[in-house]
Amino acid sequence: MSNLKPLTMESGENDLKQGGFPTRYLVAIVGAVGLLPIVGNRKVFALVMTHMTSSENSSFSEELLFTHCTVFNTSRDKHVEMAGDTMFLLHSAYHAGSPLLTIVGTVLSTRVSPKLVIASVVMTSGLITLCLPLVITSSTPLLFTLRLLQGALDNIQQSCNTGVLSAWSTDADKSRLFSIYFTGAYSAPAVAALMTAATMCYVNWNATLYIYGALGMVWSVVWAVMIYDTPEAHPSLSKAQLDFHRKHGADVQLSSAKVQRSIPWRHIVTSSSVWSVFTGFFVHSYVYAMLVVQQPQYFLDSFNINIADIGLLTTLPHVGLSIMCVLGGVLSDRLLKSGLPLTFTRKLLFTTGKLTEGLCLIGLFFTSDWRAAVSLITVGVTVGGLAESGYHPLPADLAPQFAGVIAGFVSMGAIGSFVSTLTASFVSGKSKAIGDWQQLFLVSGVLDILAVVMFDVMANADLQPWASGSSDPPRSESERLLPDSDPSISKTSADRLLPECSDRNAENSVCFPGLLYSECILSDNVDTMRLIESEEFAEGHGDVVGYGTCTPSKGMLVKEKDK
Repeated sequence: MSNLKPLTMESGENDLKQGGFPTRYLVAIVGAVGLLPIVGNRKVFALVMTHMTSSENSSFSEELLFTHCTVFNTSRDKHVEMAGDTMFLLHSAYHAGSPLLTIVGTVLSTRVSPKLVIASVVMTSGLITLCLPLVITSSTPLLFTLRLLQGALDNIQQSCNTGVLSAWSTDADKSRLFSIYFTGAYSAPAVAALMTAATMCYVNWNATLYIYGALGMVWSVVWAVMIYDTPEAHPSLSKAQLDFHRKHGADVQLSSAKVQRSIPWRHIVTSSSVWSVFTGFFVHSYVYAMLVVQQPQYFLDSFNINIADIGLLTTLPHVGLSIMCVLGGVLSDRLLKSGLPLTFTRKLLFTTGKLTEGLCLIGLFFTSDWRAAVSLITVGVTVGGLAESGYHPLPADLAPQFAGVIAGFVSMGAIGSFVSTLTASFVSGKSKAIGDWQQLFLVSGVLDILAVVMFDVMANADLQPWASGSSDPPRSESERLLPDSDPSISKTSADRLLPECSDRNAENSVCFPGLLYSECILSDNVDTMRLIESEEFAEGHGDVVGYGTCTPSKGMLVKEKDK
């Protein structure tokens, strides 16, 4: 008899001893690398435009990393005439584009391969980035159009990737996988800031745009070749890893017309838990726009720092955020292992991160010193990384099959970035006064605190009744185990054998009518097979001989012990 044990992180690691490096971590890492050019191009564009629209020489006297720049005021440098509020509107165009195609893209990914949707949009976004140097100096209306389209494409990539991660995640390390993935998003501005500062100082004003466009296109090819939508679709996944996913992973079907038709839209848009994630994403987008897009302009307007040093200073918060994002994922998994409820753990991390970030942003309202400003932003953003393990995994918690669709819906909260940049253009776009920037940070801090209140009231990380796409309420354990079609079998005991189907659909198969399954499940021996959906029920009943992969949940085929 197999000795089945409750799920722990250790049990998952033991299952993979013979399976090599876990492929699900490779999926998260490659996805994180893809976020470097996608998210990084926002920082690159912001720094490039901040420099190009300011023809004044810096009066900043501190000696930081980049000194004796060879590009400034040469033929390799470039400046354009553009009002400050016009530049903010360019940033707003990108963020306005973010929600436009998100739902279309994520719904499409339930019909066709999501990995191919991701590869296609990243390839197209890379081409747009390659065109930006020419368009910046020639046509402002065309620049608006391209940034609008790029914002729409980039948001699709992150939403679809949530669906892929959901298919590859397990109960043992879901938070860790999502944290690794989103580390790419939060380290991207740091990498982009340093690279842009260095190239604008020593190479050319537009070099980083070409680099990032090419990187996006190369990554899209690597992703399409290396990554598969689900563990079941991976042709060379080791048996140890495949068995582990079948026991502890999410039961996510491959994209199909059937899956697309089963999307429970009514339940998604009326779920308070989904709206809690939407609220968190809206506020995160609002604040993140302040820190990625508007922060360079804040340091230029308030302290007249040159663009190379701005690139260095704005790197620090994102380095801290990236580190904390990974640590938060590890902490989340350990808290869950210790026995803390899933919902409580998600709320604890979100509250700690966002509350600290909000208080630091409010502190910026009271300071006029660049050192204090850098310190407050760095501490707030770093600790704020804990919140990422609070709300990012929630779509996969609520409904693994439709995690990408939920992520697409809540990512419309990216409109918060549009609201943020539009507000900044009206408040400080013309005056460029430090007092106006202080008011903007005060509003951001208050929004963080309000998001904490709403998330703590509304969020629930439990698997939802509609997670399988069925409108029927979830059944109890024994109701799911026993067929409706055989009244002779009591539904009060899960220990009764399930009878074979009177008409088999295939040789060496047994099907279980009434379990919301439409397929028979193949097995080598059908004499006394039964479907067990819980390891606790399987304990003591027999040896596991196979696994079922039907919705709404997985099961183990167990051969009954000899009487």
